[in-house]
Amino acid sequence: MRTSGPAGIQQEPNLKYPKSKTPTSFNTISRKVWFQGSIILLSFLFVTNCDILITSVFKEHIIDANYIPAGSMEPNLQIGDYIFVKKFSVSPERGDLITFYPPSNAITPEEAEGPNRIRFVKRLIGIPGDTIYYYYEPIPDSTQAALRISINGKILPIEASEEILNQEDYDIPLEGIKLFYEKIGDKKYKVFFGDRPFHEGAYPSDTKFRLGEDEFFFLGDNRGNSSDSRFWGTVPKENITGKVIFKYLSFNWKDYTCSKPEEKDPYQYQECPKDIMSRWSRMKFRFQNLGPIE
Repeated sequence: MRTSGPAGIQQEPNLKYPKSKTPTSFNTISRKVWFQGSIILLSFLFVTNCDILITSVFKEHIIDANYIPAGSMEPNLQIGDYIFVKKFSVSPERGDLITFYPPSNAITPEEAEGPNRIRFVKRLIGIPGDTIYYYYEPIPDSTQAALRISINGKILPIEASEEILNQEDYDIPLEGIKLFYEKIGDKKYKVFFGDRPFHEGAYPSDTKFRLGEDEFFFLGDNRGNSSDSRFWGTVPKENITGKVIFKYLSFNWKDYTCSKPEEKDPYQYQECPKDIMSRWSRMKFRFQNLGPIE
């Protein structure tokens, strides 16, 4: 039985024809080798941060790779994480993880200048026109306090997590930390609450304030140990540099938690050796951390 194929051509079903043995041309092989070699070279330049024009343009305007050196975004971005940051078509929304140049009062003059100008990564909480109000609420049966946030009269819902935290997965002391989930819009994420809140700063707690037409309000997910908009104020849109989209490596080097805490103060750890052999011998690779970030 015959069936009608493309353009009305009559075809026999299920008939097999021998494949052509036409040799692959030299130009085809050359194009494949060139393409594969280009991918390898670009990957090498990207990772090694070589100062070559094409790499610089790619990292400046398309996708950049960043390292997380501090714990203000724990537990979602941990010390030792490596992330990809999208630099194009960034329309900041509440709940996004955003990279930006911080205000001058958040860093030293040296950190605000030059090619290695420091950038922060925080969670975007308030956008222009929002009315923000936050306060500290005691956690039942605990000495810790939860940071509660109100946006335009609606308090962000939180719920306690039953997840058991393992010190092996973190390079910050976990004593005195409570794990919760917070939700803003359709985004739900983990936050740490602790019993050592920062001092009052630019926007003291229990104070209602409205964001201007070019003001963005950021918080760290480690709410008891984060330098953020509560203390140095808002960020203009021109300072926003990208949105975190993917975590591609995650090492716990245990630079701050290689030893047990001192008995006299559970928050104080002994200084850890920073030589390469010591770091590699105690390092743990966190496979569970890798993947896209919404």
